[in-house]
This record gives sequence, structure tokens and C-alpha cells, in this order.
Amino acid sequence: MAYLSNASFQNGLIYPVPASGAPFPYPNGSTWKANYNAPAVQLAPVSPDDSAFTGNAFIRASTVGIVGSVACDFTIFPTMQLGPNLNADGAPENTFGFPASVAAMAWLRAAPGTPKISGSFAIWWLNRQPYNPTTPDAPNIPVANSTAFTVEAEWAMVTDIFDKFFSQNAINPYIFTQPLIMRVEFYIETLSVEGDAASQLDIGGVVVT
Repeated sequence: MAYLSNASFQNGLIYPVPASGAPFPYPNGSTWKANYNAPAVQLAPVSPDDSAFTGNAFIRASTVGIVGSVACDFTIFPTMQLGPNLNADGAPENTFGFPASVAAMAWLRAAPGTPKISGSFAIWWLNRQPYNPTTPDAPNIPVANSTAFTVEAEWAMVTDIFDKFFSQNAINPYIFTQPLIMRVEFYIETLSVEGDAASQLDIGGVVVT
């Protein structure tokens, strides 16, 4: 299953608003935004452009003076599956389940005029909730896995895998009956200096499965 509805930016930063009466205001994984140190981040769609990795669109980002990021949030909903326990008739009971891991692939390049650009590509689990019987309503403690990258003028694939759902100590089991709130995020670590030519990152497409 692919989790992002706006994976190739053919509609810009935000997937079009659905028709009135739709159950959700936006499809899952539809909105890209400046996130970490957002005021320092410059983010814009580029279209039409025949140099795009797929279709004719991509997004371009830079950050001035301080590390910043571009992110897209998405949700993984529990799915019904046959569990390990048997019911009174000896048949497997239905239970809710999640994937053991989430994989993401992104196609990145340094924008024309930028020799190379570095950063990191992260997958976040935002509503991770450690379990403590004495404080069942403990606050969420997000956890991430990230991959460092340096890209040049040609499109290059960068990958990341998040497999920490079941390896975290003392996770509240209740969380696995609720949707998992996730995020993919690109941290830009090659900084631009205000007034000078920008060090810009092009993001050509992102697939999360």
C-alpha cells in the first residue's frame, strides 16, 4: 500500500480539496510543508518543467542560515487480519494489525546552480506512546529513523526504512488499536546565505509503502 496521495507533486504542495461532503478534508499524505525552522525554509512547486523526475513537476526547497526541513504527514490505519488466537469454533480470531516496517524512496537532486547539497531523509512515528501503568496517559514521544544523503545534479534515489514499531521498550499496547501518525521529512543541511545564490534541493517524487 502506498501512503502518500501527493507523491509526485503534479498538483503542487497540496492535493486538491475533494468534493463537498467527502469524509476527510484532504486525502492521506496530501500536504507538503516547511516544518523544522519553518521561517527559514523557502519551499515552492516547480511546474511545468521537463527535467522533472516523473511527470513535469517537482518541489524545490532551501534554507537560510540554519538547518530546516520539508515534511509530509500521513496516517497508517489498522487493518483487520486473522490473529494467532482461536475462537470457540477453533477458527482464527480477527484482530487489527499494522505493517512491521515502513519503507520510503525519494528522488533528489541539487537544483541547477547548486553543485551538491546534503541533508537527511527521515521517517517519524509521531504518536509513539511509552507504556507506564502508573501514568497511562503519558505524552507521546516521537521516534525516527533517518538516512544521510549528498546529491549532485542528476536525480538520485535515497531510501529509508522505519522498523521500530515493535522494537521499542514498553510501548503502550493500546496504541496498536489506533491509527499511527507518521511523517516523512527532508532536513536540508547545506545552508544558503541570504543575498547569495541559494543552495537548493529538488525533490522529484516520494513513495512510502
